[in-house]
Amino acid sequence: MSEIIVNLKRKFTLHLDALIVIGFLFICSIGFNFVQLQQVKSLSQDVIRLESKVLVHELNLSSQQQYIDKLKRQYEAESAQ
Repeated sequence: MSEIIVNLKRKFTLHLDALIVIGFLFICSIGFNFVQLQQVKSLSQDVIRLESKVLVHELNLSSQQQYIDKLKRQYEAESAQ
């Protein structure tokens, strides 16, 4: 019975080069996540800016269309007389 217990104990060793590679990959992963976060923030600000421009342009277009319709009605009224 004691022989079985002794045989079940195993050593866990972590080599220095493996530890360095794991650490390097972890640091690269954190750096990559930081870069992506900055890109997402920048793109989000661009989207907000562009959406506000679209809204302003739509309002201007609507206003211009109403003015064109008003001028058409005036022209038709003058033509009918």
